[in-house]
Amino acid sequence: MANEDTPDRPYGPIRHANTAPSPVEQEQSAVASQQHLSRRQIGGILLACALGAGVVLVVTRLTAHHEPKLAHKAAVTGGTEGRPFVNNASSSTTPPSKPADLPLPPKQNAGFHNPFLTNQQESPAMKALKAPIMAFNQTGGGPSAQPASNTVGQNGAPSAGSAKPTAFANKLDADQFSAADASMIAHPNFTIAAGTIIPCTLQTAINSTLPGFVKCVLPQPVRSMTGTVTLLDKGTQVLGEVREGLVQGQDR
Repeated sequence: MANEDTPDRPYGPIRHANTAPSPVEQEQSAVASQQHLSRRQIGGILLACALGAGVVLVVTRLTAHHEPKLAHKAAVTGGTEGRPFVNNASSSTTPPSKPADLPLPPKQNAGFHNPFLTNQQESPAMKALKAPIMAFNQTGGGPSAQPASNTVGQNGAPSAGSAKPTAFANKLDADQFSAADASMIAHPNFTIAAGTIIPCTLQTAINSTLPGFVKCVLPQPVRSMTGTVTLLDKGTQVLGEVREGLVQGQDR
């Protein structure tokens, strides 16, 4: 069935009388058509943000003020991590008692001490052992060492005895030393000291039982006493002589 065109009908969709016009027809956007927030709602949001910022600021200041105290306390006490638990209430506050002083050892008397003769009276022989020994000798009119009796009587008086010299008294005489003269060597740079061992390689065999000549060669140079001058060069031939042969029983 075909639609009939009437001159009074407008072009486009048919709109009812109670239908509101669209925002597009009114030249308005859908976002702009929404209602704005009220002033009370905006004030509440700002107040909540201010309260949150204040709480954060207070917590930050308290934490920053409390951390130095904790660090100082840990530095003083050294912390408690890794330490065993100690009950301070049950620990004793009394100081430890000092150890008792040890008794001093008894003083030892100088001299000869025999524990078996402590309660006994010393005999004259024991007193004689403790007495000093002195010896004097007079020969040739001068004072010198001579033996004296080493025994003393009961009252301290020397006992009667012979004054003859003994072997011990004779050894008390001083030894007599003869004077020794020393002189400087005239030319030490051109002198070989007596007793110097000079190595020498034999060229002829030695038979100490037969007289004859012996020849050897120096394997190294021979220097003087000071070591500055070479007196015998290396390769120098040295000649010696055995004048008399050794006989049986004779020392070399």
